[in-house]
Amino acid sequence: MTERNRSSARRTKAETQLCQERAYTLKAYGGMSFDAIARTPDPTGKSATLYANASAARAAYLAQAARVRGTEGEPAPTVAERRALTDDRYERIIQALMPKALQGNHEAADRVLRAMAQQAELYGLKTRAASPAIEDSKGGDPADELAERRRRAQEQAAAALRGSASAAPPPPPGS
Repeated sequence: MTERNRSSARRTKAETQLCQERAYTLKAYGGMSFDAIARTPDPTGKSATLYANASAARAAYLAQAARVRGTEGEPAPTVAERRALTDDRYERIIQALMPKALQGNHEAADRVLRAMAQQAELYGLKTRAASPAIEDSKGGDPADELAERRRRAQEQAAAALRGSASAAPPPPPGS
C-alpha cells in the first residue's frame, strides 16, 4: 500500500470517535469479544472491518471508556488508588444496607456479608493463617517440617502403645 492510499484511508477524528463509540457499545452492552468487535463492519466505510485486530478494538474500547468516565487525558489510577476507591464503594454498600440487615432482612444481611468478604479479599485478609511454629522455622520447607512432625508424633504414639502393652495388667484368671 502506498503512502497516498494509506493516508486517504485514515479516519478523521470524528470517524475515529464514532468507531470507538461502536466498539464500546458492542463490548459494554453486547458482551462481544474484542476479536468479534474488530471483525464487525466499519460504520465509516473506510475499511471492511472496524479494526485490524482484537488489540486495536480493545484500545478503542478503553479510549471510549475513559471518555465516558470523564477521565480522558488523565493518568491511569495506581493500584493503591483503585483499592481505596473500591474500598470506599464497599463501605458505602455496607453502610447503606447494614440497618436493614440488623433489622432482620436476610437479603440485606447476605449482601452486607458479601461486601465485607470482598472488602477483606481486596486487602488480602482471606488467606489462611499459617501455623506460628512453622512461620518461626529457620528457613526450611514447611512441608518438610510438617512431615517431620508427623513422623515424630507417630513414633511417640507407637512408643506409648508399646509402653502401655508391657505395663498392662495380666488378664484375670478364667478368661
